[in-house]
Amino acid sequence: MTGQIRTFSGGERIREQWASYCKERNPHDFKTQKARVSRQTPSSSWIDVPFTFSTAQQGGLVGNCYGIISFVPDSERAGWKVWMLRTTLENFEGYGHPDDPSPIFRTPTAATNSSSQCEHRVSVLIIGAGQSGLSLAGRLGALSIPYILLEKEAEIGYSWTGKYDGVRQHTIKEMNNLPFDRTYSACDPDFLPAKTVAEGFENYVSKYCINIWLAAEVEECLTSGGEIGWIVNVRRGGEQYVIKARHLVLSMGAGQSVPNPPKIPNASSFKGTVLDIGTFKNSSPWKGKKGVVVGSATGAHDGSYSQLPFFLLQSISESTDKVLLNQLNVIGYSQKYQD
Repeated sequence: MTGQIRTFSGGERIREQWASYCKERNPHDFKTQKARVSRQTPSSSWIDVPFTFSTAQQGGLVGNCYGIISFVPDSERAGWKVWMLRTTLENFEGYGHPDDPSPIFRTPTAATNSSSQCEHRVSVLIIGAGQSGLSLAGRLGALSIPYILLEKEAEIGYSWTGKYDGVRQHTIKEMNNLPFDRTYSACDPDFLPAKTVAEGFENYVSKYCINIWLAAEVEECLTSGGEIGWIVNVRRGGEQYVIKARHLVLSMGAGQSVPNPPKIPNASSFKGTVLDIGTFKNSSPWKGKKGVVVGSATGAHDGSYSQLPFFLLQSISESTDKVLLNQLNVIGYSQKYQD
């Protein structure tokens, strides 16, 4: 009912929050739909009852909401008890729907992408054209909200293709679709390689007329009063632009693309090559050689994917320091790293 992702556990806690939201949002006009059995495994099932309702939102808006209440048998009393309650704010009455892209094709409402003007004014400025930035841009277009999406790289999807050669998604493709439709085809592998991800991004930008500025680097962000919340200076193609936006969205990830190699005491005494995932490109220089990959996250698995004689460690403890690092001729290493 709030437009934010919130999770509460325990009957008393849920009752308190529901009562609080009811006081604020005045949910009304409840309509139930046909119940259905949800069976995730042969031995696990429950009954879902979908329902719709309306709420009073800030600024006089009317929220159209959807919910599911789940029931399981009550072992203590005959009958059923509520196991889970989920509610979603779908859209605001009279202001379109974020799942319906048809307004994008009827009336182009995104800010102009023309370089002829040096100052632009939009409702939303998005910085970062990865998965979240592209998703938000599509939703804003569906709602006819003017926006600009900035990407500092010169090509779409570089956050994937610019990494090491073997990088791929580690969740199945059905969990990585962009809004409105399936981004990837049935013939694509379940775990998508970087090139396929980038192609999906490019196709999405083209299909849904995403207003993206490539090779656009943000130089300064200043807060401003009134309707203009932000004044952002952007350099693009050797030219300087000013974008005035009411809202600023940072969708640049959590900084995991920035190399942060551990500092290992006496590492300089090691005669071999030491790389972190930020400088690693592919395994071809190590063909026929032995190596150690420390860590077991996505980069470690991708780096070892070539089936070279690399030993993959999930963690290094003090007991294994001496054995492993003496073999590598690194003396004095005692710090522990837990992936």
